Amino acid sequence: LNEPWLVQRGEFMFYNNQMCGCGCRNRTSTLNNMLKPQTTSITPCSTTIVSEKNCTNCGVTLALSSTPCCARVCETITYTLTITNNSSQELGCPTLNIILGDSLCYMCGTLTIDGTANDATCLRGITLDTIAAGATVTITLEARVMTNERYVNSLAYLDYGACCCLDNRCYRTTSNIDQIQVCQCCGN
Repeated sequence: LNEPWLVQRGEFMFYNNQMCGCGCRNRTSTLNNMLKPQTTSITPCSTTIVSEKNCTNCGVTLALSSTPCCARVCETITYTLTITNNSSQELGCPTLNIILGDSLCYMCGTLTIDGTANDATCLRGITLDTIAAGATVTITLEARVMTNERYVNSLAYLDYGACCCLDNRCYRTTSNIDQIQVCQCCGN
């Protein structure tokens, strides 16, 4: 696997090993494991360790939202992710990972970063430019509801290098969990 964080105690699994239209496999895990990143090395900060805690004291926040909040199978959902760097320093080597719920498939070619189209074919390991102190980055993308599940949860996390609390290392900040409801009476 290209994502070292996926290899944690063997608790991650593939979702039907299904191709997702964009050439990447839809990887899922239990929600509990998605929220508890393990200590691991990451690229490009391969000589440092990701902090196991959410770096809220550094002033970095991720806010994930979706429109609409209730959808049917085959309907398109628009996600907006806002990364805010309220710290007094820039964030180096920022790498973004967006984890869509089991029922969703990313629609390739829909990802934008601050309004500029990005050619990402997968939502793992998206390299961002350095995020300046006080800056905000807005990312949008579209995903299609593929199966009829009652609720679908998604989240994102950002790995980056920073000097936080006088400690130079890589940190991870995780977004809120965004939940959409799939209309049970309208699905196929």
